[in-house]
Parts: sequence; structure tokens; C-alpha cells
Amino acid sequence: VIKSDKMEFPNKNFPYPKQLNPKAVAFLRQAPKNDIENKSIPEIRKEMIGIGDYLFGKCLQGVNSENNNVDGRIPIRIYSSGSPVHPDKAHPAIVYAHGGAWCFGGLDMADEICSALAKKLDAVVVSVDYRLAPEHPYPAGLDDVYRVLEWVSENADHLKIDKSKIIVGGGSAGGNIAAAVALKAANEKGPRVFSQLLIYPACDLSACNTHSYLNYGNHFGLQKEMMEKAIEAYVPIEQERKNPLVSPLLAEDVNILPPALILTAGFDPLHDEGIAYADKLKQSGVNVVLLNYEKEIHGFVQFS
Repeated sequence: VIKSDKMEFPNKNFPYPKQLNPKAVAFLRQAPKNDIENKSIPEIRKEMIGIGDYLFGKCLQGVNSENNNVDGRIPIRIYSSGSPVHPDKAHPAIVYAHGGAWCFGGLDMADEICSALAKKLDAVVVSVDYRLAPEHPYPAGLDDVYRVLEWVSENADHLKIDKSKIIVGGGSAGGNIAAAVALKAANEKGPRVFSQLLIYPACDLSACNTHSYLNYGNHFGLQKEMMEKAIEAYVPIEQERKNPLVSPLLAEDVNILPPALILTAGFDPLHDEGIAYADKLKQSGVNVVLLNYEKEIHGFVQFS
């Protein structure tokens, strides 16, 4: 990470709570100021080139990864553990959507977490390089991930996966897309989704006004201002932000959804809506495991 004398570091002397992970505090104090208000998404995207190598790890050793595409237009990366113990058995599968506020990121961003899931679960993980906003607003990214879910189900035998154990997952904006894909599949009687893996998901894009947004929307990594700009880029029509496929928390019939594992971070602007979505699913009879990492910030799962 290149730093210059002209850079400002607004978190340098910020009084962080004692409960916050000291490693997170050290990380946040090094974050330079980003003039989000006066920059476009493409301009911010250019400035982020190289940051991924600093923040996110690489594919784990012993995991096979292969680049491919679906329908000749959706890039994917397929991870497998390469386990020689049961080479002919059907593995569970995970269709994974990376984070990045619907506007940033790609396959490399999720290399470590996808390879870790493949290795620890002996699963086939299919990471999706879905189209990004603002060039491709809603529902482009959602449609891409849903199409990959269909493709995985259609090619279960070739991929050596158990068609009855296909999971959809993602982090942050990817968690939002994964939740929407599960909802779409249930509503439209699409491919059967075995369960959901939602890592600090964005669940309500209609308003960034929860207590966690107000308390942690500045100085804690993920900025409220950035999320508002990203939401405007992803869903430019304000009324559309109440669509359940944009804001799963606003869905009415969630009792048809598969079980969910939801991870939240205590000092994350998205904390409250992740908790609210878990509660909503539970109240509707959906089997939910909620893991709240109280000392962590948004993105911690990938900060190796």
C-alpha cells in the first residue's frame, strides 16, 4: 500500500471501544481518507487496484482451482479439495458471490475463502464473477448468480456434486445476492437450495438508518456514505429498493426458504439488518444458526 505525506488518516486518533479486536483497531488506524463524495464509482474502483492483494489472501495450498464460464459470458472459478479419499463420491456444492458493494471486486477477492470452504467441507465451490454496477445495475448481478445456480444443478453429474446439497453463499453485497437467489429459487420453483451461507449480509437497501449504521457507519471500515453511493448505483430506482429481491428483509413469505447460517460482526454497519433477517427467518420457522462475532468489523472473515 503506497502512502504519501498528503494522505489524511481520520482514524488515527479515533477513540475505539475497548471491546473491538485490537488487530482491527491497528488495521483501521492505517486506513487513509477516501473522498467518496466527489468521486464516481469507476474512479474509486481504479484507486482500489492493488488493495485486494493487501487485504485478501490467496487460494490455499492443496485446493484445485479452475477458471471457466457459464453460457460463454459469466466467468466462474471452480474450487475442489482434490481429496483422494473418495474421488468418486458426490460432494456438496457452494455457489458463492463475492462482496464489494455490488460495484467492486471479482474472483480474486474470494480466492482464499472459497478455497477454504472447498478444503474444510470437501465441497465443490463455484465462485461467480457477476456483472457490477453502475454499468450493470439490478438485476444483472442477481441474474448472473442465479444462472450459475441453475448451471451447477444442471451439471451436477459432471461436477461430481450431490444435487440435493447445493448451497448459496456470499459476503456483504454477495450475501445480499445469495439471500435473493435463495428467495428467487423458492418463489419460482427453481433449483433446490439446500441451505444459505450469509456472511454479514446487506438485507435492507431501502434505508441505511439502523442503530449500527448510525454507530459504526464511520471510522469502522465500511462507510455509510460508500454504501449509500453503492446502493444508488446498484438500484438507481429508489422504489425498487423495497423489492424483496433487493431487500430480502422486506420479503413476506420467508417460511419457504432453506436453512441459513448467518454471520454478523458487532462493529459493522450491517450488523442490525443481519440480526433482523435471522430473527425474521426464525420466527417463520426456518432453521437458522446465527453467529455474531462481537469484537469484529465488517469484512473480518477475509482479512487473513
